Amino acid sequence: MTDAARDAHKAKAEAKLDEWSARLKQLEAKARASSADAAIEFDKAADDLRDKIEELRAKASEGQDDLESDLERLGRSAEGAWEAIKDRL
Repeated sequence: MTDAARDAHKAKAEAKLDEWSARLKQLEAKARASSADAAIEFDKAADDLRDKIEELRAKASEGQDDLESDLERLGRSAEGAWEAIKDRL
């Protein structure tokens, strides 16, 4: 992979991770306003997603080639988690 392609993948990954972080903040605000049970469930899911986002940020900064597949996998996982959480809030 060329340096330009790697930089483009890194930029795309950073943008996606920023988007997910922003969505997570929105859901955190909703969770604080909801029931205690939903807030506890959300906090656990948010911690898991936050850890995965930070792991992928580290991979992006290292320029790892498998970042694209990791992003896709996290995206599917995150979308499912967010839908489940939104249904509870």
